[in-house]
Amino acid sequence: MRRIGVVSASHPFARRHSVPAAEFAAAPMIYSPELPDHYMHPFVLADVRPLSEASLSPLRASATAHVAQRLLQGREVTVVPAALTGHLPPEVHRVRIEGLPPAWYHAHRRIADNRPPLLMAIELMGDFTDSITRFALQSPPFPARKRFPRSTFATPIMASVTA
Repeated sequence: MRRIGVVSASHPFARRHSVPAAEFAAAPMIYSPELPDHYMHPFVLADVRPLSEASLSPLRASATAHVAQRLLQGREVTVVPAALTGHLPPEVHRVRIEGLPPAWYHAHRRIADNRPPLLMAIELMGDFTDSITRFALQSPPFPARKRFPRSTFATPIMASVTA
């Protein structure tokens, strides 16, 4: 999964096409304390710096509109899957984060569970994520000359097998 930074139009990062991962990770970052850590870690850049060094701003959000309202205050940033950035309002900007490692979805299945519908569902999750990510990154504000090569969008579904 490719991650993208999202900031308000008034944030200093909004005037930049991209920001190094360490610099973006140093900014005050919105997170949801209700969500499990293993879900939130890719979105608070826990793979870039220790969480003990992060400036995390808790937000109890029940809708993406709550995150947008907080972003519009201009100080904090957030990270989202690139697939969700295709139609952002003009008040928020997406920012490429340079040097950010990919994040992964994981699908688990039992070792003997080879039902074709299950295997197809796992494959379709990856195909769907890949497709909507490509669409999102091709829509403005990223100019066409700055598009990523197809291989950048590959979203492997890591399927682990349990007995």
